Amino acid sequence: MRTLKQNEVAIKIYGNEFNGLINKEVKVEEGTVALLFEDKKYEGSLPPGKHKLGADGFWATLGIGKGKRYVIVAKALGSPVEISIPRLFTSDPLSFQLDCRFSVKPKPGGEIPFVVNLMADRDRLTIEDIKSELSDELRDVIQSWAGKKSVEELSENLALKKQLSYELEAQLEQTFQRYGLSFSGVETGNFHCPEWRGITEGRAEVFLQVSKEEADLEGKKMLFDV
Repeated sequence: MRTLKQNEVAIKIYGNEFNGLINKEVKVEEGTVALLFEDKKYEGSLPPGKHKLGADGFWATLGIGKGKRYVIVAKALGSPVEISIPRLFTSDPLSFQLDCRFSVKPKPGGEIPFVVNLMADRDRLTIEDIKSELSDELRDVIQSWAGKKSVEELSENLALKKQLSYELEAQLEQTFQRYGLSFSGVETGNFHCPEWRGITEGRAEVFLQVSKEEADLEGKKMLFDV
């Protein structure tokens, strides 16, 4: 039977992939959960351990199914997701990139929207799939918020970065509910703006040059005073 890889959030496993010819058996690893479905109908979940599904197992208690039965094995402890959103603009306007981090997992009670919206046409759901689903929405939220702020505010005001994290959490709450997912630990960081870096480095060079000239003048003044 297939097992979850590091970059996978969930996988779909069909009956012929389980151990056993008639009395099918599934082993649910620690840190994962098995969600049982018939087509898009949710039938229940299995905790970590070995479970029988066949003639004398879980599916036998449900009677003869008319649809295709399968199990979705998902990470119960969450999968870390990191997304870099490029080509955002401040009010100046200057272009910047922002990194977002959070953890996702299937939400108890959200099994049906999880399958319908994310797993209906997939045999595996990867972190890259999550990024693809969310990147445009995250871009819209960040751009709407950051477009009212200057690059100096965004690069130097830590309170604003925390405020942006709260804004993203509020938006993700709605989105993830639609997908049958839950999330935690939303963070924003690594503000990248080459133009602003060039401006600040230019200011630093000017400051150093002025300081050197002032020091030279002070040294000459001391010589004249002697």
